[in-house]
Amino acid sequence: MKSVSLLSSGRQIIIILLTYFIFAGIFGFAYRYALNPDGISHLRLAGYIAEGHFYYSIVSGWSPLLSWLIAPLISMGFEGQFAARIAIALSGAGLLGCTCMFANRLNLSEKIKFIALVVSALLISFWTIQFIAADVLVAFLSLLYFYFVTASDILKNRKVPFICGIVGGVSYLAHHYAFPFFLVHFPASLFLKGYIDRDKDCFPLKKILASWGLGIAGFAIIASIWIGTMSIRYGTFTISSKGPIAHAAMGPRDIDRRPTHFYGGLHKPKNEYSIHVFEDPSGLKFNTWSPFESKEYFNHQMKIIRENILYVRDHFITLSPFFTHASILVLIALAPLSLLLNKNTSKMTYMYFWIVMTFLIYCSGYILLIARSPRRFYVLMIVFLLLAFHLLEMFNNVLSTVISARRKKVMTTYLLFIACSAFVIKPGIEFAKAMKNVIMVDQVNPYGEIAEKIRSIQFPTPYAIIRSSQKPPTDLYIAYFLNKQLLGRPLSSDAEGISKELLAAGAKSLLVFDHPEIVTTLKQNKMYIHLGTIRFNNVKKYSKTVNINIRDHEILTGWDSEVTIFKLN
Repeated sequence: MKSVSLLSSGRQIIIILLTYFIFAGIFGFAYRYALNPDGISHLRLAGYIAEGHFYYSIVSGWSPLLSWLIAPLISMGFEGQFAARIAIALSGAGLLGCTCMFANRLNLSEKIKFIALVVSALLISFWTIQFIAADVLVAFLSLLYFYFVTASDILKNRKVPFICGIVGGVSYLAHHYAFPFFLVHFPASLFLKGYIDRDKDCFPLKKILASWGLGIAGFAIIASIWIGTMSIRYGTFTISSKGPIAHAAMGPRDIDRRPTHFYGGLHKPKNEYSIHVFEDPSGLKFNTWSPFESKEYFNHQMKIIRENILYVRDHFITLSPFFTHASILVLIALAPLSLLLNKNTSKMTYMYFWIVMTFLIYCSGYILLIARSPRRFYVLMIVFLLLAFHLLEMFNNVLSTVISARRKKVMTTYLLFIACSAFVIKPGIEFAKAMKNVIMVDQVNPYGEIAEKIRSIQFPTPYAIIRSSQKPPTDLYIAYFLNKQLLGRPLSSDAEGISKELLAAGAKSLLVFDHPEIVTTLKQNKMYIHLGTIRFNNVKKYSKTVNINIRDHEILTGWDSEVTIFKLN
């Protein structure tokens, strides 16, 4: 019987993984040309490593682990976007594996766990195509950390807290947010475990402190290497530069606080090999602020916190990306019934309190700054998915004592249908769209094709762009495929002001998209040498492809029809 059980379990794992990779493959193929600014930076940093220039990849604004995973694939000959999709899909497989492991912490039966994992496979595969970013990777590592930190013997087995620290340190390499989160969450978990498992007359403080020390040691071993590397690179102690930049962008609108690297005019990267200052924006000046500077600024910070709290509430309840209103009401009703009518062990009592505590700690950091993106909460979504099936199973156990077996089967099937629907409605709809795009839409790589056409005219770098059909971050995509250094867009709208900015920034070329008035003026100026004009014939197909792949900005209504290239004399 045991061997049959193992065989069945092995088959289940194979089915779940095959299901995941089929979903991820279809999603990935349908959205293979999707790009985002963060993704360009990761691809550039990975490219440096693949070329043997590791030093170039050391920056404080981007966590390195995703680039490290992409780099070997680029070295093997995979194109950058494809390599990134593979790395993220493999991270998703790791997240799915950790979902299977963490399901055991909630004592899910094999049948319920299998259903939960199939649902997770669809959900995670949908996440893998959202952005070229470390979100799925950090969710994988965070859930792995959650698995170890909830081990029953964490205060007894010295290996467990040390492993927690190691995994926490690797999580920091995936996303800088893991640094403060681990330092707060790890000791909180230990104290909660000690309190739940305490003897009547003794609180295990010594065990807690010993476990905390081992965890911090493991974390320091990993994190200190990267912190030391960055500190040497910048000549000052450096953990991350991302937080202050993001906080500056969220400041009061008394002055323009939009990201300087995209909206602040022309900026020459401090590294000659960089294609854009966004690869390492740490040297730029941002309009930073403090809530303690004035009453108005303090009120603005309170407004940010309030709006973020409302967003988190809406994200997980009212406007959840996977819950429906009906399902959340069912879950809210199931929770007290399941908890009150079942006898809970100290292990499960700890898990319930731990989940609530983890939710509060994890969300609190984002609430202070910016929480407006579902991708920040992937790991919590997985925990809540498993919790939903756990509560469902506990409620099922309660039903067995009060209704007949036939009615129990009907009720269980109905509740399972609601729970599954709650999590698969949105990714299911997106999967149907992906299938439609694969079958019916002839996609192209718009920015790659535009860059290829522009490359037919040789022009020196660095260059600047005048372009209004799309937002400045999309200029970065063209620069990536051109592999030429881009300074940005001039702030001036008149020819004289543009010329002054170009000279001050050291620009050697200018690309003008769809501005015939400026083109006419510049052709008459001896400062500019007209190298040629390129017309694009695939503009409808370009805009259609980008709108299909769109993830975080408004739908495009137009596209550039031509570009005129000037060399500065």
